[in-house]
Amino acid sequence: MIGKSILHYKIVEKLGEGGMGVVYLAEDTRLERKVAIKFLPRQIAANAKERKRFEIEAKAAAALNHPNIATIHAIEEAKGDIFIVMEYIEGRELGEIIAVGAKHSVQPLSSEQNDVAGNASPQPDHIPIDQIIPIAIQIAEGLQAAHEKDVVHRDIKSSNIMIDSRGRVKIMDFGLAKVRGGALLTKEHTTLGTAAYMSPEQARGKAVDQRTDIWSFGVVFYEMLTGELPFKSEFEQALIYLILNEEPQPLTSLRPEIPFEIEQIVKKALEKDVQQRYGSMKELLEDLENFRRGIRAVPAQAPATEPEVAKNSVAVIDFTNLSGDAALDWLCGGIAETVTVDLKKISALKVVGRERVAKAMAPFAGQKIAEEHTLILGKNLGVRWVVWGGFQKIGQTLRITAHFSEVSSGEWVGSTKADGAMEDIFKLQDQIVINLTDTLNLALTPSEIQKIETPETLDIEAYEYCARARQLFYRFGKSSFEQARELFEQAIAIDPRYALAYSGLGSVHIFRFIGQADVRDLDVGISYLQKAIEYEPDLAEPYLRLTYAYTRRQRLEEAVQTGQKAAALDPENFHAHYFLAAACWFKALQEYELTLVADAVAHLKKTIALQPQFEPAHQVIAWIYMQNGRYSEAKEHWEQAVAIEESGKFEGERFVGAFTHLGNWYARNQQPEAALECFQRSLKLLEKSDHFYCDTIRVLTYCYWAVLHYHRGQYDEALKLYKTGRELVAKNPKAMGTDYLLIKIQLWRARSFYKLGMQREAKQNLEAALALFQSRKGYDFNIIWEGNDAQIYYDFAGYYALGNQLQEALEYLRKAVACGWADLPSLEADEGFARLREDAEYQKIVLEIKVRMQLL
Repeated sequence: MIGKSILHYKIVEKLGEGGMGVVYLAEDTRLERKVAIKFLPRQIAANAKERKRFEIEAKAAAALNHPNIATIHAIEEAKGDIFIVMEYIEGRELGEIIAVGAKHSVQPLSSEQNDVAGNASPQPDHIPIDQIIPIAIQIAEGLQAAHEKDVVHRDIKSSNIMIDSRGRVKIMDFGLAKVRGGALLTKEHTTLGTAAYMSPEQARGKAVDQRTDIWSFGVVFYEMLTGELPFKSEFEQALIYLILNEEPQPLTSLRPEIPFEIEQIVKKALEKDVQQRYGSMKELLEDLENFRRGIRAVPAQAPATEPEVAKNSVAVIDFTNLSGDAALDWLCGGIAETVTVDLKKISALKVVGRERVAKAMAPFAGQKIAEEHTLILGKNLGVRWVVWGGFQKIGQTLRITAHFSEVSSGEWVGSTKADGAMEDIFKLQDQIVINLTDTLNLALTPSEIQKIETPETLDIEAYEYCARARQLFYRFGKSSFEQARELFEQAIAIDPRYALAYSGLGSVHIFRFIGQADVRDLDVGISYLQKAIEYEPDLAEPYLRLTYAYTRRQRLEEAVQTGQKAAALDPENFHAHYFLAAACWFKALQEYELTLVADAVAHLKKTIALQPQFEPAHQVIAWIYMQNGRYSEAKEHWEQAVAIEESGKFEGERFVGAFTHLGNWYARNQQPEAALECFQRSLKLLEKSDHFYCDTIRVLTYCYWAVLHYHRGQYDEALKLYKTGRELVAKNPKAMGTDYLLIKIQLWRARSFYKLGMQREAKQNLEAALALFQSRKGYDFNIIWEGNDAQIYYDFAGYYALGNQLQEALEYLRKAVACGWADLPSLEADEGFARLREDAEYQKIVLEIKVRMQLL
């Protein structure tokens, strides 16, 4: 094509290629000018309906005349090809500029732009805010001009916006987007890059108007400000789910210096409800112009009635060291920790835990926390109030100043100041708490006052060691855990009754177990946590960690009791409800106390209500629903888990395996292609992860994939994948949960051999599975990958039913149901049970399953 002429256009070079055709630089020999030519896909040119639709849309776009819209010179046809002749723009795509970031300046700064930016210093890879605002305004002006002519772009994205050599914006591809919705453009012509900018109404396939461009503009604006897309995933289904259901990460959590007004503009542009979004680009443009002129917006008022969950909620932010003495930095977190612990003793308050606060503060690491930052943190944490302040040491006097701010209004509710010697630090902190509660008119009981005034330790040196240790602990790194452990031990050596130090030390050992699977860490951690409770019975943290530890040691009665205490002491802590839910579910499966299943579901729902981005809760509740035949509810939570895992927008512990489980859901619902895509995607993700569950999830993925082959009648392929699973177990025999998976592998190998007519091999694998199952005492199990008696009993039943051993099949099916299995859809789809459909005992079991399914 290069060097050839089409009509009076000589092709010079190829500029790019996408789903909507190939673009070339050409010379218009008649008018002696450079132009860009875009050839449309042949299927559009060959289809009369699609062609007509394109011509109508392109003519409307060609009528647009605005400096920020690339001009369409002509629509031409030659030799069966349709092509658009457009203005050629010498410049760079906005997407490229965003990727490069601040390494290249977009345009020179004017004094007015410097005033807008203030003193904010951008991150190294961010475009300066004072350069972003003029670009955003030009994009908005171009879109406003198009909308006034009733032309909607429908495909605004950073790669469709050019910045020329003089910093002028040009919006490309008007007139093409509506063609993208045509019947002839299949999924293969769309990309995740395009989908990431789609509005919710576009994602649902609904009719759109100019407000879809406003949403896409909001995505581009977010991308310019942060260098990241608000919704991102390598899996289209997860991406669409995020757009429809999740909120993007707050701008200021990615780039703290972003002005409040800009954050509000982007937030309003990205409202999922079109009625809440800007109604027109004119309205949005006015807000941008007001910001540029320095007219500050008034913060949105809080709702007249707050949700019950937000009432009296508070977070304590690290205090600021105003003394300039780095040796006192440990007090920043130390004061915040103590004030948090004391506020938790007041029943009228809902206090955010230190772990969540530490994570929220991570983007501000190394910065001095200013007042506006505390309000941002308060919004991100979803609380009504924040406690913040500073301290300084003048000679021998320590002065602590604390403020109580209402997040919605930004107003100070109250302030307090306390002076004293360093040795009086505990009294000073108590004074702050009492004064703050007076400000809020909270009536404290004598018991609450006594608890507040009882210090965690009387030794200032032990207090310092513990405060330093906790700052290290909240970094959640292997080296920081070890440093924290040494400091906690030093604190305990000084004060052997220091409950908070024992709790911290026990927590370190619990996390060491999670990372290394050495059960000795569990036992050591349990002993320290028990000490913490002995010395401070109302401290919530040790109960929470103990719940997990007892569950792992299969001390399930203790786990449930301890979890109930943790949830009672700290009802707003999502971890407390999650660990209690896990303990209830484990106990239900291991000891067959099925009444606990409903309790587990209730606490998992509470967990998710408190923290929707906590992936483990979604995975566990999804598996409970799966094992109880509630597939629609299960899918909803698997999809949410996938979205969290893909986006990286997680809270609490990271998890893996969501794609594997979603693939299993698709397989059970006779959607093999979707299942296979999930399995392949999961294995790809696991290659990049060092999560301690990776080995087990990898084995499980191959198991599910093999079952998929089995149900397709591809028994040899299934056996190959089971072999891969067995080899992985052999390489990683200590991986969590693989004991039960090995039983599953042996059973399904037996089924495959049976189908191939290899009876001897089938019997050998069955016997191997039985031997493993009979020696299962002490197996490490995990409820989210089928590692429990109930599921294995059902797998045995399935094998016996396949072999026409009907009494054995019924016996194992009864055992499965007695242990908590109630997956009726699987039972009804299992070909082996076809001979039993009319059996009275089988029908009785089915009736029991149906009753069980309704109890959740």
